[in-house]
Amino acid sequence: MIRRVLREPLFQFIVAGLLLYCARIGYETYVGDAHEIVVTAARVDQLARQYALQFGHPPDDASLETLIERDAKDEILYREAKRLGLGSHDEIVRRRLIQKMKFLVQDTSAPPEPVEANLEDWYRTHASDYEVGARATFTHIYFQDERSGQRRAEQAKRAIQAGTSRAPELGDPFPDLYDFSSYDRTQVERVFGKTPLSDAVFEETPGSWSGPWRSAYGWHLLFIESRQPAHVPDYREVRKQVRADYLANESQKANDAALDALEARYTIVREDLGARP
Repeated sequence: MIRRVLREPLFQFIVAGLLLYCARIGYETYVGDAHEIVVTAARVDQLARQYALQFGHPPDDASLETLIERDAKDEILYREAKRLGLGSHDEIVRRRLIQKMKFLVQDTSAPPEPVEANLEDWYRTHASDYEVGARATFTHIYFQDERSGQRRAEQAKRAIQAGTSRAPELGDPFPDLYDFSSYDRTQVERVFGKTPLSDAVFEETPGSWSGPWRSAYGWHLLFIESRQPAHVPDYREVRKQVRADYLANESQKANDAALDALEARYTIVREDLGARP
């Protein structure tokens, strides 16, 4: 029963509100009355830590005094701005407060560590999300000339001796690799473009020469040494990613529930805008 109450979004907001209230009380101790700036030891320590994080070393006495004076002057300007209501209709201030509230909701909506059964269920339901695309290991012979490249490639194909699986010397120099090991489609297309050659790498039968095939460079003869089909890895291989995805989803659900609980406290009334152009 207690555990269920602790997980309720409304209870989490109450706790968050109490934390903010306590923080506000601590801040008021720093502020004092409306026209008194009380510089507490805690505030000085905070300023010193911020300085050290920025510059890599603690401030000396003079630097610390400058920080304190600047912070006090900023506090005066902040209070005067609040007194004049300068932020009440400022869209930038409004957006900043909305952002802070969203961060607060996210902080109070952190999901518990999942049990293994939860992760395994997630993996089975979303197995297709973890599919690894096909990969191919292949070599090619390149022919540059646009007009004669196809004819020269066909001649070279007839000249390749049986059992030959690599013969770049029969073609022209290629500006990239001749041999590609375990490349997926994205990597192949990054080299050759979305061309007939790229398609052939994942469609032709391994173990024999094929082509000529066009690419963004010219013409090619292709020899596929091996190809691994697309597959879904075993759960243990992708458990880390499964856990991250599961927690992200649970966090989003908890976040949505917390926002729903907050919105339930309000009634939205829309004015009659009449006919709009």
